[in-house]
Amino acid sequence: MPVSRRHKILFVYPCFPMSFWSFGYIKQIGGFTAVMPPLGLAILAALTPPEFDVEIVDENIEAIDFDAECDVVALSAMAIQEARLFEVADAFRRRGRLVCMGGPICNVLPERCRPHCDVLFEGEGEYIWKQFLADWREGTHRDHYVQADKIDMRDSPAPRVELLKVDRYRLGCVQTTRGCPFKCEFCDIIVTYGRKVRAKPVAHVIAELQQWADHGVDFVTLADDNLVGDRAYCRQMLRAVADWNRARAVPISLFAEMSVDAVRDPELLELCRQANITEMFLGVETPRKAGLRETLKMQNVATDLVSAVKTIQSYGMVTVAGMIIGFDSDDAAIFEDQYAFLQEAGIPIVMLGLLQAIPRTPLYERLERTGRLRSPAQGNNTLSFTNIEPVCMRYDELVDGYRTLFTRLYTLDAIGDRWLANVDAWRSVPGRTWLQKPLGRWRPFMLVQTLLILRWYVARPSRFAFFCRMMAGTLARLPAAVPQTFSYLAYFIHLREYADKVVAREWKFNYALDEVNTAANRFGEGGAINMVKLETTDARLKRLRTNHVQRRNRRTRREKMLKVFLRVLRVLRSTSYFFTLLSRARDRAAASGTRPERRCRGDDRECRRTAFEDVRSSLSNCSYKTSRRAASNGPASRGSRGHPSRSRAARHDPAASAASTHRRPRWTPSPSSETPTSSSATSAHPRRPCPSAETSHRRARGIP
Repeated sequence: MPVSRRHKILFVYPCFPMSFWSFGYIKQIGGFTAVMPPLGLAILAALTPPEFDVEIVDENIEAIDFDAECDVVALSAMAIQEARLFEVADAFRRRGRLVCMGGPICNVLPERCRPHCDVLFEGEGEYIWKQFLADWREGTHRDHYVQADKIDMRDSPAPRVELLKVDRYRLGCVQTTRGCPFKCEFCDIIVTYGRKVRAKPVAHVIAELQQWADHGVDFVTLADDNLVGDRAYCRQMLRAVADWNRARAVPISLFAEMSVDAVRDPELLELCRQANITEMFLGVETPRKAGLRETLKMQNVATDLVSAVKTIQSYGMVTVAGMIIGFDSDDAAIFEDQYAFLQEAGIPIVMLGLLQAIPRTPLYERLERTGRLRSPAQGNNTLSFTNIEPVCMRYDELVDGYRTLFTRLYTLDAIGDRWLANVDAWRSVPGRTWLQKPLGRWRPFMLVQTLLILRWYVARPSRFAFFCRMMAGTLARLPAAVPQTFSYLAYFIHLREYADKVVAREWKFNYALDEVNTAANRFGEGGAINMVKLETTDARLKRLRTNHVQRRNRRTRREKMLKVFLRVLRVLRSTSYFFTLLSRARDRAAASGTRPERRCRGDDRECRRTAFEDVRSSLSNCSYKTSRRAASNGPASRGSRGHPSRSRAARHDPAASAASTHRRPRWTPSPSSETPTSSSATSAHPRRPCPSAETSHRRARGIP
């Protein structure tokens, strides 16, 4: 009986072009083939059921076998990998493979991806990938899966690190949160992940770090777009990481990214220091307040950026800044402003880029409405190219000024000034020693790295002078940081080469849009996922529901208050009626001049109870109307209307009126009553009055 073949899924990550972060000019010196592994594909591999065979191929470290036996090819890429992604996808489709495509590029450029794949995934993949596999096994899979809602980070498993060739990468990768609470106009993070920060359980973070450490990794990047988006979670996570990392013989060196406003939280910065975060990327963007307000980066507007950077550096971290040229308020003077700020702040590594309008961001939509989009978007903003028509400069002035500034920032003298300023900050606060352990474990290959670095710097006198200045300056300021300075000399080799060989070039891009749906957008850019709008809609609906509930609660409270008011009013009316009767009965008793005998010599409480019962019994047999008539001074005092019980004829006939005033009273005294009535009292009040509370109380106590 033949054995059925197991299904196989081939995960493929296309090659990166030369870029700022590829460190392509120092791969030989660094001893790595690629900087970071494809974390998303490793997570999808962990989500794949065990009945599937899985393999991960990263073209950045090995060639792709297009004839490999597999049932499904799953591709993931960033926008910067667009050209190679489409080539790889088309090659597999020509061989009859089912090609699935997802990742960040599909979240912002799905229309351009659609012609090159069989199944397109938009949004986060944790749920829709498992749904696709279930549908595919049943033969009912769709050609488009969209994850519109946010996933729970507890459902994101640890990546399958064992499927990666870990020793070929510079860094490991752990993602602790997704989302950013800010609303920067140009940023696609809030479009893809939303502004509500979702966090992975701290125990999962520690487990993933341990997994990378077990595979021999010394450097890990925390791949959060804003590490401090959720400050409470960040503190909790960093405490756990610090405890875990400091317990190791050689701590893992961590890299992270955060917003500059974290400078207001010294406790958090100290936790970064204790956790051995050695490099921190800061989203500064521009030193001009007008540009920050324009792009809605309000967290930086109220911050002294130079002071903030130096404060963060004082916690032992190397600072890397993201800077942008090309805001609407940027004029020709922005290039000098940027250079002066960066040199004063002492930021050694600067990712300087031209402003790009990424599809579906608020910036893109604003420029599309005003007709200021020049061309389709592309994923590398450090090239001399932008898809935006500038306002205060001509396009060629913007691009030429950018090239000049980039090259100027990475002259050896400028790099040396900024690096030594960063080292100065590590010793700027007395008592705050430099704790970081940035280099990981000692390896024999480090001797080869040292020789390769020296070979580049001794090749020219200007380079060697720079090398000597860096080493001597660090030795004079902080001798313990000399190894750190030497390792960053390799980074500066890459940045110098990148400035001369990549940024200085003229870049033009040709996009084949023949098969792209351009009905909604002439560049084939758009898509279905926009967490900013989704959250805005959800917030609006939530606000409407909240307002409805608040109105209903207010109406309920008003009804309750009205009921209470009516109840209190009834009580007050009853109390007023009661005391009116008591007052009038007391007046009549005083007028009669009677004093009852003492009937009670017991406890005063018992006497009061007896008196109260006597008054209540008397009130039950006496009407309010009779008491009011008895308290009056006859018909003459009541005016022409007289008593309500009188007939219409009696009101006009004095004889009938006199007869009606001497009718039998409704209240008849009990036989035990011994209260005499004088003739004068009888003539003035022909009806016997109700006994007052005072009379009853005196009678009960036997007061003469």
